[in-house]
Amino acid sequence: IESQAAAGRVSSWLSGQDLVEVSQVSATGTGPRRVLVVAHASVADEALQSLRERGFVPQEFGRRTGRPGSALQRCEARLTELGKARAERAARARQLSDRLADMRALRDALGLALEKAKGVEKARHSQRSWAFHAWVREKDLKSLGKRLSGLCEVEITRVEPQEEEVPPSPLTEVPVVEPYTMLTDMFGQPTRRDPDPTPILAPFFALFFGICIGDAGYGLFLVLGAAIGMALTMRRGGNPRLFRLLLQGGIASIVVGTFLGGWFGMDYDSLPGLLRAPADLLNSLVPGFTPGEPDQEGFGISRQFLYVTLGLGLLQLTFGVLVNLRKRWRAGDRLGAILEQSGWLLAILGLFPWLFNRYLTVGLLYEPGSALDSVLLLMLGAGACLIFVMGGREASGFGKIGLGAYAAYGIVNLLGDMLSYSRLFALALSSAIIAQVVNQIGGMLAGLGIPVIGFVLAALVIAGGHLFNLFMAVLSGYIHTARLQFVEFFSKFYDGTGLPFVPLSYEPVFVRLGPDGEGTHGEAPGRDGGRPEESIEVKGVTT
Repeated sequence: IESQAAAGRVSSWLSGQDLVEVSQVSATGTGPRRVLVVAHASVADEALQSLRERGFVPQEFGRRTGRPGSALQRCEARLTELGKARAERAARARQLSDRLADMRALRDALGLALEKAKGVEKARHSQRSWAFHAWVREKDLKSLGKRLSGLCEVEITRVEPQEEEVPPSPLTEVPVVEPYTMLTDMFGQPTRRDPDPTPILAPFFALFFGICIGDAGYGLFLVLGAAIGMALTMRRGGNPRLFRLLLQGGIASIVVGTFLGGWFGMDYDSLPGLLRAPADLLNSLVPGFTPGEPDQEGFGISRQFLYVTLGLGLLQLTFGVLVNLRKRWRAGDRLGAILEQSGWLLAILGLFPWLFNRYLTVGLLYEPGSALDSVLLLMLGAGACLIFVMGGREASGFGKIGLGAYAAYGIVNLLGDMLSYSRLFALALSSAIIAQVVNQIGGMLAGLGIPVIGFVLAALVIAGGHLFNLFMAVLSGYIHTARLQFVEFFSKFYDGTGLPFVPLSYEPVFVRLGPDGEGTHGEAPGRDGGRPEESIEVKGVTT
């Protein structure tokens, strides 16, 4: 019975019933009460319905027979048997867990062998001929024919893509630039008309990343950390592309930081002569700088360094225009490529030397107001005219003027693209300033006069501050350098709307396959992405 109130309603109803008896078994406060109802068969259904209306809930006992005590004994015996069986299975599972890595490796090995067996069976013993249509890289076509000829009679026919087909785009496999394919993957795959952008952007990205860090000491730690990350990733069977990219960026930052005189934010005048020599060589090119004089502004924080970053950006943008010229030339639009891209080259060569000399270097490049000014402005005007004419050639009527004007307005956007490269100078400068501030705070703590504690606090602040500054420099350098490639550089020649090339292959779950197709020692990630399991070497299984 659900409650005490329901029990009262049942009791009042029982007062007029002769063939129904209710006995209370247990009760707890005002909550549910357990009762036993005995009713004559002739009124059983009617009594059950009436009791339900008054809060009685029947308890089903199933198909049990015999006395309740005997039923309880049987249940307890069954529970004991189930407990023993469960303990035995747990012990057996613990024994089998020691062979889990072997079984996982064998699972992948047998899966690979099964796929090969199915393929051979269909190729050799089928009563039918099979036609397989797929994409293959040009350089792999000959080796593919040799391997297939060892299976059965094979005829390979080269078919040109149809107009509606979009060929996939394999990216570069040159080891030194392969890590930068992750940047291309982030932006988009090249189309058939696009050049492979990976080897084009790789040297610019490494140099710009090194400039953003701008500290040789940070570069050393970055190279060490990237090398450790590569080793751990390869041990776990992963792809160390990111760490290889950071390793090259660390090397670039060592070179850049050496010539900038950046070593963990230390004062330039306090550096030993060996570390100052490369910086003195570069600083000698800065107007007004005298090597050996104290409190001189070094190249790393001079306006000339800002101009160099802008010049590097101008170099990359010009290179992008040349790449676009080559791309359109190979696509067959030779006259349009020459005229339009020549317009952009004339605009670049006319605008930026004039702009730099007049407003930045203030006459350092050539004498202002000379005939060269007129030549540069004439080049800019000629380039703008070519851009205007070529930009509206595909329209008709007034649309020619509109599209041409919009294309010529791109010169202003080009100026904005060039100015975006000033972020390289800003990031290098901010990283150097933060490093100096960390050293100053550490020096203040060490000079408090507190024995031991002051030096401990100074060491913690210097170590933690430089690690944090290195992390922020790497993060910001990676993001902003990638942005320069995606927004400023790729917009000059790259579409990035192609399809990726995915070779036909078997993807194991637990075992890492080497280049020869054999399972190798090491750790492969678990199926659920959790803790990696140790793999075993699988002999006799090749791709």
